[in-house]
Amino acid sequence: MHPVRANDFTYIAPGMRHGFSNDSGESLRVLMMSFKVPPSRSLSAPLSLKIVNMDDVKEETVQGHPTSVLYKLLVGPPPRKAGCDR
Repeated sequence: MHPVRANDFTYIAPGMRHGFSNDSGESLRVLMMSFKVPPSRSLSAPLSLKIVNMDDVKEETVQGHPTSVLYKLLVGPPPRKAGCDR
């Protein structure tokens, strides 16, 4: 069991067992997002569940986007490959 608070987020890898429960008496809203991953891309579950709070993630600009817009990057950028410009 991993307690969470408002604005927490985590990554749940494909095939990882998970569930939610709320015994606080307060309302709970959960936003889950799912993405189709190509079969050629191998994903593995992290060794331990990491829960991060949005309030702790800094706002920053993103290359190729206007500097007037700040983003909170919830997942780091993909590793760069030699000779790849993206």
